[in-house]
Amino acid sequence: MTGAATKRVAILGGGIAALSAAFEITNTPGFAVTVHTLGWRLGGKCASSRGPDGRIQEHGIHGFLGSYFNTLPMMAAVYAELNRPPNAPLATFDQAFLGIDTVQLYAWDGASFDRFDARFPVNEVFPDPGKPGGLESVEALIERVIALLEALGSEHGDHPDAGFIKGFLDKAIPALTGAVGIAVSPGDKHPILHAIEQLLWKQARSLLKLAIGDDPHATQILTIADWIMTLLLGALADDVVTQGFDQLDDENWTDWLARHGALPETIASPMAINTVNLAYQYPHGDTSKPSAMGAGCYVHWSMRALAFCGHAIYAFAAGTGETIIAPLYQVLVKRGVNFEFFSKVENLALTADGSAVESVSIKMQATLKPGIPRYKPLIDVKGLPSWPDRPLYDQLAQGGALRAGGYDLESWWTAWDANLPEKTLVAGQDFDVLVFALSLGAVPLVASELVGKSPAWQAMVAALPCVQTQSLQ
Repeated sequence: MTGAATKRVAILGGGIAALSAAFEITNTPGFAVTVHTLGWRLGGKCASSRGPDGRIQEHGIHGFLGSYFNTLPMMAAVYAELNRPPNAPLATFDQAFLGIDTVQLYAWDGASFDRFDARFPVNEVFPDPGKPGGLESVEALIERVIALLEALGSEHGDHPDAGFIKGFLDKAIPALTGAVGIAVSPGDKHPILHAIEQLLWKQARSLLKLAIGDDPHATQILTIADWIMTLLLGALADDVVTQGFDQLDDENWTDWLARHGALPETIASPMAINTVNLAYQYPHGDTSKPSAMGAGCYVHWSMRALAFCGHAIYAFAAGTGETIIAPLYQVLVKRGVNFEFFSKVENLALTADGSAVESVSIKMQATLKPGIPRYKPLIDVKGLPSWPDRPLYDQLAQGGALRAGGYDLESWWTAWDANLPEKTLVAGQDFDVLVFALSLGAVPLVASELVGKSPAWQAMVAALPCVQTQSLQ
């Protein structure tokens, strides 16, 4: 990518935000992209490595929802462009991402964990997660959730009470479908919603509970149906079609579900809590305290999760690093993206008037040995390009000292200091466009000038704390 019209793009960070930005930018000719990242591997929260005996060491997420309408198509494009030999491990997108239709959740009853099974039908209308389609509007989203609700009774049809529940749903579905059409008319108060709630669902809840009794499986079916019905009815009653989801964010998710009649058992169920768990919506990560999540964000996330393509969940056939990050890295290298590993961003300096970033200060953690043109970060594990659990010291001039000290180069607070000259990226000289793809937790450390100049950035730093997560091998 050369020529007078080429724009130089510097991306700070090596996580999934940085890599996806590089991928999208290089979909269009005319950009020369360089990624500056801490340490020896890519992935950030999505990083994983291979430790002793090639064992997978996960650092972040372990699967995708079928509603990842941006990431799944991106990875489908990555695997198509990667074009691995047919006999290679994870040669195709379908081999790398494995559909799952049953979700096993657990609820703590004070003494033990109770298993909660949620089984979802395959979406045959939109079976390809690489081509999600059909979600150009809120109405389309609601219609897809209604279609899932319609199929729910059949999916759980092996239980006698499932048919009892489905009988009520069969009456409610046409009314809900009609309500979607009504909802798009400005000023309409959705009169059909009152009839649905009064004649079908509000009364049906208590009747169904009596019919089901203490049967745990049938109770789970009711809980799933009650949760989805509450999301649909509440979304329509609060007119998200014309007013959007953000208007609901002043109300906590539990209060919103209760206001729209969800059973207390439903609100406390793993099905409903799963959304806040996935999004870490607990004050400062303390799960002993009640979760707090804006109702608009909760309803939108939950409904999109139910509007999945193909399967509800896609598991990775290997570690996150091998399934997601290494293929992305290999495709980006083929596209000409330059990766500057061992680059610790330390400061963003602003112009005199504070209107733009003038330069970026980077502390180099290591340099390459003479004769090595670029760092090659991947190792081979049974034919699969993988990330090691430590730097490949033999490529580094400081490799011996790093190996002896066992320094953590992925920590911003690492005690390692190579005493190398600082590198400075200058606007207009080294970059025309700067992409800040570091964690929000890094903002106060590296962008203090920007935070000091911008009330918006000050508010963001104050209101969006970071939550430390744990991994279990």
